[in-house]
Amino acid sequence: YNLGSIAIGENFGFYSKRTGCDGWQIGLLTGIFAQFNLDTSNAELINTDFNVGIPISWRSGNWSARLRYYHQSSHIGDEFLDRIKSSGSQFDRVTLSIEEVEAILSYDYRWLRLYGGGGYLVHREPSTLGAGRIQWGFEARAPAMRTRILGSFLDRLIVTPVVSADFKSMDQHAWLIDTNVLGGFEWSRTGSRRRFRIMATYFYGHNPYGQFFISQKIESIGLRAYFMF
Repeated sequence: YNLGSIAIGENFGFYSKRTGCDGWQIGLLTGIFAQFNLDTSNAELINTDFNVGIPISWRSGNWSARLRYYHQSSHIGDEFLDRIKSSGSQFDRVTLSIEEVEAILSYDYRWLRLYGGGGYLVHREPSTLGAGRIQWGFEARAPAMRTRILGSFLDRLIVTPVVSADFKSMDQHAWLIDTNVLGGFEWSRTGSRRRFRIMATYFYGHNPYGQFFISQKIESIGLRAYFMF
């Protein structure tokens, strides 16, 4: 079926000690991730995930790392539940709430960034969830170029081709690998932190959203737009 996904979040530092880009920082991470069924007339809300956490990040030259403690809770949409009940289908609703400690190490080499790490659930509901997770992947960026779209209006923008792949393996899923591949373009202005991306996506693995990730496996393709400020 056709699925729409909307996410909004922020990761900002409130204390740092660094020289240039090198040093460390303590921050606050928040995020809301919602999915909608586009095959219904009112685009019913399926699931919403709420994240909040405290990341500690560090960089020295080409090396960087992040240690993060975060909480996630998930909530099923009322219209989705009402439609399931009215159709006579069976849906086992689960109260999902987790708290995880995560560590990621990254290395940048020219146009390529490699990363790897893992996490462990220090609190999980239901308690039968597997606790361990490992994660790794890369992001590759081709040389940036000036864009000529719309002539002089966007002449100051630069465009960068971007390809990335992320892989996760979880205790909950008998360590089977979930694959998420993205490819597309990023637009920005020289010296600005603002970014705009359009990315084609492919995902194969267990559903990453809410309580569906416990047992549901999916394959999806899509198109995403990212606004980074």
